[in-house]
Amino acid sequence: MARYLHVSDVRVDAEFRCAYCMTPVVKAMASDECPHHVCQSCSLLCPESCPWCVKDTVWRSDPGLSMRSQAAVESALEAEAAHRLRCHHSSVSEDQIRAVAASFVSPEDRVVDLMEMEEFLRGATVKGATLTLPVDGTVLSNHRTVCVCGDRAELADLENKQHIRFLTITDPEFADTRVLRHFPALQAVRFQGCRRMTNLEGLAAAAQLMSVNAAGTGLRSLTGLESCPLLHTVVVTGCKHLGSLEPLAGLSALRTLHCGGTDVSCIAALATCPSLECVSFDGARRVADMSPLAHISGLREVCLAFTKVSDLDALRPSKDALERLVLVGCVAVSDLSPLCNALRLRTLDVSHTAVRELAPLGSATATLEELRACECRCLGDVAVLRAAPRLRCLDISHTRVSSLHPLRTCMGTLEELYLDGCGDISDLRVLETSQRLSTLRASHSAVRDLAVLGRCCATLSHVSVAGCHGIANLEVLAEATLLTEIVLEGTDIASLAFLSGCRYLEVVNCNDCPRVADLSPLRGAYELREALFAHTAVSDLAPLWSSARLEVANFGGCRGVQDISLLRGAVRLREAVFSDTSVRDLSPLSQSRALEVVDFRNCKMIDTLAPLRGSAQLRKVIFANTRIDSVAALSRSTRIEMADFAFCRRLADLSPLSDCTKLLRVDLECTAVWSITFASGNSDLACVNLAFCRRLEDITPLSGCEHLWNVNLQGTAVRDISALGTCAMLEVLDLRDCTRVTDVSCLAHTEELVSVYLHRSGVTAPCSLQSRPDVKVFGLQHVVKGDSSKSSSSVHSKRSVGATVQRSTATPMKVSVTPNKFCMGKGNDGCACM
Repeated sequence: MARYLHVSDVRVDAEFRCAYCMTPVVKAMASDECPHHVCQSCSLLCPESCPWCVKDTVWRSDPGLSMRSQAAVESALEAEAAHRLRCHHSSVSEDQIRAVAASFVSPEDRVVDLMEMEEFLRGATVKGATLTLPVDGTVLSNHRTVCVCGDRAELADLENKQHIRFLTITDPEFADTRVLRHFPALQAVRFQGCRRMTNLEGLAAAAQLMSVNAAGTGLRSLTGLESCPLLHTVVVTGCKHLGSLEPLAGLSALRTLHCGGTDVSCIAALATCPSLECVSFDGARRVADMSPLAHISGLREVCLAFTKVSDLDALRPSKDALERLVLVGCVAVSDLSPLCNALRLRTLDVSHTAVRELAPLGSATATLEELRACECRCLGDVAVLRAAPRLRCLDISHTRVSSLHPLRTCMGTLEELYLDGCGDISDLRVLETSQRLSTLRASHSAVRDLAVLGRCCATLSHVSVAGCHGIANLEVLAEATLLTEIVLEGTDIASLAFLSGCRYLEVVNCNDCPRVADLSPLRGAYELREALFAHTAVSDLAPLWSSARLEVANFGGCRGVQDISLLRGAVRLREAVFSDTSVRDLSPLSQSRALEVVDFRNCKMIDTLAPLRGSAQLRKVIFANTRIDSVAALSRSTRIEMADFAFCRRLADLSPLSDCTKLLRVDLECTAVWSITFASGNSDLACVNLAFCRRLEDITPLSGCEHLWNVNLQGTAVRDISALGTCAMLEVLDLRDCTRVTDVSCLAHTEELVSVYLHRSGVTAPCSLQSRPDVKVFGLQHVVKGDSSKSSSSVHSKRSVGATVQRSTATPMKVSVTPNKFCMGKGNDGCACM
């Protein structure tokens, strides 16, 4: 038997392995450019690019990953050591085996001394003595230095607290940090999901603490950190109640601070942190004054995205060190002159700012590798980039730039070019000399011909020309054998023959290309993940049989599609969109357990959902205007957020959805539903369309739906709407043709209410709502405000902008949903249905 059990002898999850040496990471280094990581020592061997994906990258320390990796290594060593002991000492109890194995793990060296462990256990067994663990000093290290605790009891019962250096707490109920006073040797601590934790006072005794990660917790104060002189990393991103950085004042070792998404407004405390190198205020919308940073001269990375910052003068002292600056969404920033002669600047992102010109950058462009100026609507010239010989990535999407001629000097290094929405750019001849171009995105630009890409096809991997209507021939891409993504949506392309040699294709988007009909060029696309062919002439999906990795299939509007048998082997399928097709049978989806979205609206021959019985991950279920009469097969799909069964006239029972506690939107228009008990207690429910559910009388289950803002009860048999009086967020209520409803006074105190439609309802006399200037009441004979004759074709709501769902009482709805918004449009009879 070998003397030592090494880390190379045990199996550790791939997520903890270094992309260079393939062993568990030591002092992990990560990057923002790719998901891979390497050891600190390995990063010196690949300083500028990831060894796995070959992307250019900037490595940064990731103490959190280091902790998790070390914990995984120790657990694996302990498990393997225990297994070997178990084979030779069957008479020893399991608890004793595990205790001995744990005590002989050496965290520093990542080994277990098997011979010494064996001798110790054999000696104790031979002597017949009570087995006790070896005392301090008998092995290389008999103290666990890394620990992950999932609950308070586990944390309290930890032995050797005084030796633990790396601690991760994942208990969502953890709140009292005073227990951490018993961990004096702590060097790094991470709080994951601790929503109830509000302070860090318990860390005041951790004099050796170097890293704190409390991102996404309920943290309100940093008190306690002022007593940690060695602290160099603080991550409190997403702690939205945190308003002060004062405890960090005077921490001379502090190098990295991430406080994006907090309530911080004043950063004066940082003026006394001279070692700061990386700071991020991403999303800290109250931050406006950066003058405290003028006292620091070594800032390397600064992120001010979506703050109120307007002046960059505070960065002048750091111009000799600055490498990365992110100003996304700083709409008041227009002057880049403080960055002039920043000779180490490699990454600059000024997207969505008021920047009008890049000339003030001066000689800073000499080292620039990545420049993003998306949505800088007044930017019209990139002439300064003639002096940017290292430029790898350029994003000038949605700007007024009209000429790419200044980029000629960048053609030896340029890898990514983004021209989306550049209506003045049509000439791409500058790319003829490109040597490394891998990504070209020119959607909705004036580009009409890609023939100039012939010389750089060998390196192309991503091409997007959506909305470039003049593009009809892409034979030039036949040599782009490394192509992984092609977006042709809305072009005049007819043949995909040029893709027949692209074996690495992962995404093909030909939505709204009505001339595309033949998929046979994709027969060899074994890596295909997304096939998007909505509103094309495709009818035969057989060529996609070889695409076992398919995750997204969108053939909505392809009326010739009948057979989806090819999906039988697509076990990774997440989205299946076949609306307005001739599909009859869902059985090919029976093995697609990962399904999240299914859309078969207007597939009028579908009459059962039984094949979806095992799809527990479903989020969106759309079967409007089909023949289904039962949703029992969805009883296990408790994650459904959107359900649309409008015009399923045979559907009456929705009780199988009672466990769907995440429902946000439900459309049951023109169904036979008579009970909505499934909505009871569903606090997330936002929009409900029950129009013309003639048998529906009781809406009590909607009581207490605190996020409900849009309710359509048109044409129902509802008599009492008092349940809606408890829905504090209610904005839009449609009671047209509800002849039994005579009283709406229960809505008098619903503060968010905007619009109420009472056409042909039982409410005939002036109601209390008409005295509220903020509520529009439509459909009463005696109108105080509003206009009863006015068409309600658009729902008046605070949320209706950009979130319209057209609905007709004769045809099923067409859904257009933007995040957190869902409202209804106009029916054939002039009524707003939801």
